[in-house]
Amino acid sequence: MVQPHAPPAAPAAPAPPAAAARPKYFKESLEKDIKTLKKEILTRPAPDAEALCKNLKLLPYPGPLPSLSLPDPPSGTTYHPDPNRITIIIPTGNADKVNVVVRFLKSGKAGKPGPVSFASHCEVPAKSGVGEQPYDDAGPRGAFTRVVSAVTKLQRDTEYLAKMAQGGVGTVLVGSVENFMSRELVDTPEGEVMMAVDYGFVVFCRIPLTGKDRKWEWKVGASRGVTAPVEYWRAAEKQGFDDGAGKKHGKVTVGQVLEDNIPEIKAANWHKVLADESRYDLLREAMEEMVGRMGRMGRMGVPWPVSSAASVAGTGVAPAANVGAGNGGAGRGGAGNGRVPGATGGRGGAPPALRGGVSGGRGGLPAGNGGGGRGGPGNGGWGGVPPVGGGGRGGVSVRGAGRGAPPA
Repeated sequence: MVQPHAPPAAPAAPAPPAAAARPKYFKESLEKDIKTLKKEILTRPAPDAEALCKNLKLLPYPGPLPSLSLPDPPSGTTYHPDPNRITIIIPTGNADKVNVVVRFLKSGKAGKPGPVSFASHCEVPAKSGVGEQPYDDAGPRGAFTRVVSAVTKLQRDTEYLAKMAQGGVGTVLVGSVENFMSRELVDTPEGEVMMAVDYGFVVFCRIPLTGKDRKWEWKVGASRGVTAPVEYWRAAEKQGFDDGAGKKHGKVTVGQVLEDNIPEIKAANWHKVLADESRYDLLREAMEEMVGRMGRMGRMGVPWPVSSAASVAGTGVAPAANVGAGNGGAGRGGAGNGRVPGATGGRGGAPPALRGGVSGGRGGLPAGNGGGGRGGPGNGGWGGVPPVGGGGRGGVSVRGAGRGAPPA
């Protein structure tokens, strides 16, 4: 008996599409409505940055500081480092932080003295040592640690140091920023509530590469604060701490938890959506507030190099080298700083040939002295007026010729 063919099997239903992977820190129970979250956001006045440093014993810096020096020049050449020629170092890989620091320093609001010029700026990613999300005093500590870590890295980069030296750099200026959460009681319509407030801590440090005094000079500031949504702060804390029971070096930022739950928010600048103020605008404001303000450590602001009226001896070896203000090169000494009364022109360098440095530098105005040519067996330069033998011209009130051998 022939068996009838079985009807063909119905095609299998297509498998449902796989559910989209949830971001790592997504949590269904967290509030997702931005309007609701904005209702609990408050702004707080900037804390006293100097008081924080004093309480934490950060100034003077408690740890060892690396020694930063320019390399020796190649044989037959010389470097002419100028204290007013600056390289800016920003110890972060965050492009937005780099931009806010560099733009501020180059703006007209940073109080830059006229003689100061910028050779370059360089970002040096450096560890803060305080986790991804610093809490409380870990924030200021992290900003200082970034400065020291970046300079330690720079110290090992002989190629970049050589470029700095070739460019006449005599000062390194480090600008460090560290945002942190301060857990504090905040007055709200419902009474005092423990909240996490995000502040930005700013550190500027000047490191001289020339002269006898190589002391690092620090200036500090802090931004206004923005409270974080409490449930998101708590969710970030639940991800743990790198310092264990210390609970100050958080493993996950509050911003990252916000971004993983609300697509409109970016972790690095959640302030812009929830507080209607960019984190970077708050940092820029903090830097501007530092300028000109008197504090416990003297005048705040950027620790720019201090112009000196002292003469600078030339160290050049290539004849006929003309160099800028304050530095004597071979052949011609640099001019004294015209903005400083009584500034003395630089002494001419000694070339290897028989002729000495032909010209001393021009003195600063007013009442500056002409710098003397550095005499060799042949002609030494003469300062003062008239410029016998090509000596440097003195200031308006001539106070003496530069010393050197008379023309042969």
